Amino acid sequence: MEKKYIDILFKIGESLTLDKESKNILTNIDDGYYINCSVNWKENNIKSFTNVELINIFKGLIIAEQCFTQLCGSATIGKFLYKEIQNRNLDENLEIANWAYINTSNGYIPFDSNGNIRAISKNAYEFIQNDIAFSYQMKVEKIEKEKRLLQKKIEGLKRTLSQKEKEIRTLKRRLELAKLSSTELVNEIINDNSKPVYFYYHEIETLINDRSVDRSLLESILKKFKEKEKKKFKDLKKRLIEEIANR
Repeated sequence: MEKKYIDILFKIGESLTLDKESKNILTNIDDGYYINCSVNWKENNIKSFTNVELINIFKGLIIAEQCFTQLCGSATIGKFLYKEIQNRNLDENLEIANWAYINTSNGYIPFDSNGNIRAISKNAYEFIQNDIAFSYQMKVEKIEKEKRLLQKKIEGLKRTLSQKEKEIRTLKRRLELAKLSSTELVNEIINDNSKPVYFYYHEIETLINDRSVDRSLLESILKKFKEKEKKKFKDLKKRLIEEIANR
């Protein structure tokens, strides 16, 4: 950014007036890209400005907006100028921010702002309050989301634990059944009314394959089957019937 243009902005900001000569000079540069876009200020060290220079150049930039159609949105040098004002604690009461907020046509000045918050805030003071409220709401929603995910994870772990406990009980039961004689095993199957007969699928297969098991015991087990069974258990029932017929 050339010093002569910085000087013009300073003069405008100091007087808070856009004189005809300054307007003509700025208007003849371009549509506003050169003055407003931060990339064109790279060679200018904002930190080197005095406090007075910084504030007046910032104000001059905003007043000069009326000369341009291109304000460069989020790429504006304006937000960086105000950031430096903040860093130097030159606007603790937000008077400069509020003046800029009301007078600028660029929604990213002075706070590099969120469009939704800006839309509901008529001045800088409301913007700060709404921004704090919005940030708080975002944190609350984030915590609530994390809470829901954690709760879902806990519920999943509980289901897994319950399933594993059920598997352990089943395995223990299988071990107990394995220690029984054929007669004891058959009695266990036919007298257990708390479980469906297919719970004993593997035990019944064992009994079918054991030629020493009496036919009457197999018949007792057959009575536990339903008239209609699912295919897997239907096949077991069929094998049981065939085995009974062959004994």
